[in-house]
Amino acid sequence: MSAFDRKVDPEVREIRRLEVITGALGRRRWSAEAKARIVAESLAPGVVVSEVARRHDLRPQQLFAWRHQARQGRLALPAAELSFVPVGATDAPPADTPVAPVIGRRAPPAACPSARAPHIRASPKLFMDETRAPVLDPGRRRTKTGYLWALARDDRPWAGPDPPAVVYLYAPGRGAELAGFKGILQVDAYAAYNALADPARDGGPLTLAYCWSHVRRHFYEIAQGGDAPLAEEALARIGALFGIERTIRGQAPEQRRSLRLAQTRPLIDDLRAWLEAMLAKVAGGSRIARAIRYALKHWAGLTVFLDDGRVEIDSNVVERAIRPIALNRKNVLFAGSDQGGVHWGVIASLIETAKLNAVDPQVYLADVLTRLIKRHPASQIDQLMPWAYANPVA
Repeated sequence: MSAFDRKVDPEVREIRRLEVITGALGRRRWSAEAKARIVAESLAPGVVVSEVARRHDLRPQQLFAWRHQARQGRLALPAAELSFVPVGATDAPPADTPVAPVIGRRAPPAACPSARAPHIRASPKLFMDETRAPVLDPGRRRTKTGYLWALARDDRPWAGPDPPAVVYLYAPGRGAELAGFKGILQVDAYAAYNALADPARDGGPLTLAYCWSHVRRHFYEIAQGGDAPLAEEALARIGALFGIERTIRGQAPEQRRSLRLAQTRPLIDDLRAWLEAMLAKVAGGSRIARAIRYALKHWAGLTVFLDDGRVEIDSNVVERAIRPIALNRKNVLFAGSDQGGVHWGVIASLIETAKLNAVDPQVYLADVLTRLIKRHPASQIDQLMPWAYANPVA
């Protein structure tokens, strides 16, 4: 008998012996099939994990560890027993998969309503950005970092027919893939988007249009320090580009393209020549050199807007849409699970889309919930979309 056991109450020692003999409290060996069955039972809607653990004489921590194994794909779950589709690994989604980012090699639940947004999926041009979404990870007793990806559409600058909308898609990683989408994607210069322009991409490459506001930001931060004539001149040149954009907002795509080729193209060409000349004169490791190299490195994406009147000069639409999510992290702290992250995205999609359409989110949600309680027919779901509440007809 060890020194520790001699200090333990004899009754406690007897209970421990009984646990070893009977396999109580999780000391028995569980087969993979039994683990999968119990995990599937704990994933059912409305089920409390601790109650499932108690029914099977398990410690809750052990069951959470098995659930973590299932999320990682190390424990195969019996799909027939699940009432929803869990997060799972995927290499290449089927061609008919709704628009949804496959983050790294993980996909959000297919049952997510926001992942099926037909209005977003059919758009020829989208904006995209991402932000962190802390998610509780009970098996590890801490939070993990998930991401909410914002897919935004705003065709008002070129008098497009579709209403503005934004969809937030949750996923547990930060790489990006858009299955089923073909067209132009307006993004920042985050490297994960480069795979979307790969000619070998399933469904063909996307056209990436980069943001001039990000270029401007690099020079603005330098100018804020004072005595930065090169940064100030860069800001003046970029400001002239934005000035032209303000005059063509709301016009048809072809008109916008014609005016850009006539007015903006010469300024763009002069700007590139000036940047290249200045880069040769400044110190290679200076902040101004880094700002210039950033612009020149992404020049192809920065000039996409010149040849397509539907493309904006910046991605401020999605930047504004992602900001409330980032600010709200101070209030919500974290989502309770990956499925909670999905629900977070669904609610945020409704609220922010309502705001884009100048609809009061509180009034909108109250009316939608009232209609749902009164059994609003599923065949008329379009009547519950946020844009349906914009400028209602009496």
